[in-house]
Amino acid sequence: MALVSALPTTLGRAPQPGSITAQVDPSAALAWSIALALGSGIALLGVAWPRPKDDSHMSVTALILEQVGLVTVGVATVFYVSTICMTVGPSASIPAGLITAFGASCLWRAWQIQRVLRQIEPGGCNT
Repeated sequence: MALVSALPTTLGRAPQPGSITAQVDPSAALAWSIALALGSGIALLGVAWPRPKDDSHMSVTALILEQVGLVTVGVATVFYVSTICMTVGPSASIPAGLITAFGASCLWRAWQIQRVLRQIEPGGCNT
């Protein structure tokens, strides 16, 4: 959903009047949508990356792609929430809270992946 929701603004379509994105500077909205689209796309690529048929091995490439995408989305949410809080003010508290929760969940998952990557023994994975 993050990828789909980011595409219109990324492709140059103006945010709808009344939306939080329409209330911020257009360059900030564009930066947010590009980071959201790229991060989501990279994370989805990692999730879709071919896995080894042997369940005792993991794909490090898949995990790293997913992690990079999730960190990108997480950092983008910090930027966007800061922007909407400074620009829109208290009326942005509900969208800011939802976006913060989404970003926090992305960063949490990236941290979980990092823990898995640290536990992988050399030779116990496939790229």
